[in-house]
Amino acid sequence: MRVVLLTSNYHLGANVAVRNFLESPLLRKHNIKVVGIVSAATFSVNRPGIKLMWRLLKTSGLRFFVRTVFVRIWQTLAMKFAHFFVPDTHRKFFEVGELAKTHKIPYLATEQINSARALGFVRKLRPDYLVSALLLQIARKELLAIPSIGAINFHPALTQDHRGAFTSFWALLNRWRAGGVTIHFMTEKVDAGKVILQRRFKIRRSDTLHSIDQRSARIGGILLVKALAKLQRRQKVDTFVSKLGKVFSMPRSVDFLRFRKMGKKVILFRHLFEI
Repeated sequence: MRVVLLTSNYHLGANVAVRNFLESPLLRKHNIKVVGIVSAATFSVNRPGIKLMWRLLKTSGLRFFVRTVFVRIWQTLAMKFAHFFVPDTHRKFFEVGELAKTHKIPYLATEQINSARALGFVRKLRPDYLVSALLLQIARKELLAIPSIGAINFHPALTQDHRGAFTSFWALLNRWRAGGVTIHFMTEKVDAGKVILQRRFKIRRSDTLHSIDQRSARIGGILLVKALAKLQRRQKVDTFVSKLGKVFSMPRSVDFLRFRKMGKKVILFRHLFEI
């Protein structure tokens, strides 16, 4: 089975998911070969990126915007420069390009996942499956049509509870006792494809957005491999999700105010220094 991995650049959750995916012994056991990795920008200094940041600021308010963007910039810089100062054996996070180089996998970094450059790169690799690991851009029809069999996605929530973005935020705000991970087939609709596998995990009172994101990323990376192994064995796909949940979007400023009054946090100060 030939697989091309689609993910996001300089996103800690994506890095954790990709690393757990690539280091799984099940890849070799089930003859699953990762023939390429494409990472797309999250926040970028171009028109779509600036438009996204402006939408976040306008919808979520200045406080949530500043905290979210600050954490992302801080973590990006830590990831980008850690390999100059910290031995690999002591590092927790690696750039996607570094992981691709370590595993000798062709790699492309792009601003837009649906660009002509990205489409050409993926076509040349002739994948059986596309595998999306926290790709924060929507894959369009032309990209989804490239693999000979199909495309699967890791969604950091249970799709019967939550589809869309900011899964950890809404889980804490709504006081959900459990979070989860869903592996499903990709369609042009948001998190609406047929479910292949799911796993639940407990949400603790002490959890932050960061800790939930990290936990779901670790589980998601491993579960993606198990889903491919299941498809490789041609096992029946689960159909236990009879009704899809609501599509959640960006939180509003009033939502973040409630979040703060509940005593919830984006990230603990000590976690900013994890590299």
